[in-house]
Amino acid sequence: MKLTKENDIREQKVDIKNKYCYFSTSISNIPQKYLDFINSVTAICPKLVLTGQLSFHLLGIENYDFHTRKPDLDFALTEPLTLEDLDFLKGFFDLKILDRNGYITDDSNVTLLKGKLISFIYKQATPDEIIIDIFTEQVTDNLVNLIPVITVSSEDPHVIYVQHPKIAISHKALYAFTENYHKKNKHKDDLIDLLCKSYGVFTKKMDFMSSLKSNYLYFLEAKNEGKPVGLDFKLPF
Repeated sequence: MKLTKENDIREQKVDIKNKYCYFSTSISNIPQKYLDFINSVTAICPKLVLTGQLSFHLLGIENYDFHTRKPDLDFALTEPLTLEDLDFLKGFFDLKILDRNGYITDDSNVTLLKGKLISFIYKQATPDEIIIDIFTEQVTDNLVNLIPVITVSSEDPHVIYVQHPKIAISHKALYAFTENYHKKNKHKDDLIDLLCKSYGVFTKKMDFMSSLKSNYLYFLEAKNEGKPVGLDFKLPF
């Protein structure tokens, strides 16, 4: 099912968000600077979808060691990024563009959108510095591959979408076996951790999240057919 405004769980009532979204217990271990940026950027540009290593930590698949590693924030999309999106993000967060070698560049928005990856740096040379990567060709618009996660628990929870880990893992496998790629050993080590050390946790988490997703889709189906959809509505899963 393709993501639309009507079936977007972020547009549903609070009780529906609390019932069908995943609440991460790993969120307390994420440094506040990353969490603040994730919540802010997804609020002003909802088409951004968290992916990559930090998404694995958020989903509780594996524990990221923030003391020894400094993660980039990786984002896919639910629909293509536009010139207006890019201009607004750069201006709102005062983001600087990075080239492939990590140096600041002044490439135009048109040039950036022609590439597969856009890299930014936020609050350069400060303790709050963050590298942000947006994978412009990774458009994930199917609800099956989008996991809704509550990142701020409140009277109206803030929900972000996380790309299904199977997609990020497939990209890691590609990078790990790409000749002469300077980060292939890093991705190889990440794959070993995921598939050898965390595979059991991964499958259990994905089974649980799949159940949440199935129940939400059944809720939508029942709602569209005019059936009762209160919280006491009995689901078949």
